[in-house]
Amino acid sequence: MIITRFEFLKITPVPNIMCFFTPVTTILSNSDLIEIIAIFVGIIIVIYQVDKGFKDNRTLQNQQFQKQIQIDLHKILGELISLSSSSLSELNAKLWFLPVNIKKYANDIKGNQNALLPDLSPHQLNELYYEAIRTTSRVADLLDGHQLTNSAYPVFKKIIYIKIDEVRKFYAKYSSAIFDFLPFDKTIATPTGELESIKIVKNHANEVQCENIEKLTNEFIHLVFDLLGYLSDIQIESQNIALGDLFDQSKLESRIPSDPSILVLKSDPKTLQELSDYITKVQEERKVKKNSHT
Repeated sequence: MIITRFEFLKITPVPNIMCFFTPVTTILSNSDLIEIIAIFVGIIIVIYQVDKGFKDNRTLQNQQFQKQIQIDLHKILGELISLSSSSLSELNAKLWFLPVNIKKYANDIKGNQNALLPDLSPHQLNELYYEAIRTTSRVADLLDGHQLTNSAYPVFKKIIYIKIDEVRKFYAKYSSAIFDFLPFDKTIATPTGELESIKIVKNHANEVQCENIEKLTNEFIHLVFDLLGYLSDIQIESQNIALGDLFDQSKLESRIPSDPSILVLKSDPKTLQELSDYITKVQEERKVKKNSHT
């Protein structure tokens, strides 16, 4: 007898597939289920703790790396500030006695006395000035290259650049007013035909010129003192940032000038806003001045 496929399906009983799936509760007891769940939860907890430990360790490493950057930057900044402060102080020391020396020389010449030339030539004054500007600019450049390490550094940098620009403009005025009264080397021929270098001054300052030189010198000294003050402020801020939380000592106090109108560079929000307002004011004034000359 030949049985077709369709007939076979009719006469062959279809097994109940559900019989292959025995309920878990018939295989595992309640205690077994609890143990499996506990193991599963334990694995989850271990994975979470490992992940959290990894993240905490990475955060700690980042903090340590950031702190090391701050410490390294503080060292470099301290070295540059030391060089700049030394150059500015040397310039100020020479400026301090310059008006007196020029006036004394003029009076001695007028009274036919043995006149002692001022001890600073135009070339020497230029060297002192350019070295002071060069070393101070390096401090501002370093802040410019590390702006992400401290939100205050971009503001400090701009304040330094503004003051340097003021000093540059003033020095052009100052040098033109004083150079004629400073000694310079001149080569002359002796009676024997040999060349000899002597020091001379072009002019002897009169009373009015001496007063003007004194006034301009005092203004110049104050500009240099401003830069010295800013460098001191930055050194204090840098030390507080890099070392303040490593020792059980209070942070260094900020500079307190006798004149409240003098700017002090600090990183607190109130001061930073005041410094930012000052920068905006200077920029707007320069823009107006530039437009008026065009």
